[in-house]
Amino acid sequence: MIFHIHAHYSSFLVEAIRLRNGFSYYSDRQLSSSSTAPKKSINSSEKELCAGIWARASLLNHSCIANCARSFIGDVMILRATCDIPVGTELTHQYTSPEASFTARQDVFSGNWKFECECALCAAERQSPSAKHEQRLELVKQIRATATKHPQDQRIPDFAFRNIERLLAEAEGLHERSVYASIPRLLLVHPTIWLTTAHRAKRNFSKTAKYALEIIRNFGFVDPLRDGKLCLNYEEGIVNREVFNALQYAMEAFGGLGRGELQKQCEREARKLFGIITGDCEGFEEAILGDGE
Repeated sequence: MIFHIHAHYSSFLVEAIRLRNGFSYYSDRQLSSSSTAPKKSINSSEKELCAGIWARASLLNHSCIANCARSFIGDVMILRATCDIPVGTELTHQYTSPEASFTARQDVFSGNWKFECECALCAAERQSPSAKHEQRLELVKQIRATATKHPQDQRIPDFAFRNIERLLAEAEGLHERSVYASIPRLLLVHPTIWLTTAHRAKRNFSKTAKYALEIIRNFGFVDPLRDGKLCLNYEEGIVNREVFNALQYAMEAFGGLGRGELQKQCEREARKLFGIITGDCEGFEEAILGDGE
């Protein structure tokens, strides 16, 4: 009887270790997928992911604005710096792609890993009143409801663009400059992705470029276009597939607008991100988004 109790207890312990220390990852390195970067397995539900435990990587702590990114080649995990890291600075990576909602994000960290995130993003967002968080979330829900009614494989009426752009402007206005001037605005990411891809489908290069840069800004790369030049601060921004895709959209749009230098700058940054995210600079051309993706 004692043996059975110990065995039963051990099975739960092993499962707890697996859930809190395992990582899931894509079996290929294609970046054309709309999925986000590899994440800790506790929240993974996608069938195409593989999973495993890398003991040393599990020792690293989480940050929503991490200074390292994971990539996988076979069963080898590659951890790459996303920015210049000063001597003595703690290495961090994302346990899971951060939830857009601050309160939802904290619930995930508390419920799954029993910690309260104190990264620069969470510490800043904690200063925003709960009422503001709720108001922003409600506006984004309205945007999502409007976008859902108008699939991008169908003709989108002009009033839908106007409604979503109006709601987005309201949501932007609810982000206090005192809090969000230099940090990501994650709740605005998906509305700007919708507008970017919808305008791209209409071949509206000007609006595509505008909202592609907004995606990049909303991931924390504040003021990405300065004095006509693309400037990304990797110490403050979140490196992921959506930023990579946004750079491709911007590259394509600037090409359509005849702004060749900005097109080249976007391509250089996209190549850089591709190397960080995949762990390999080869295959960039194959990862470029095709028309209509």
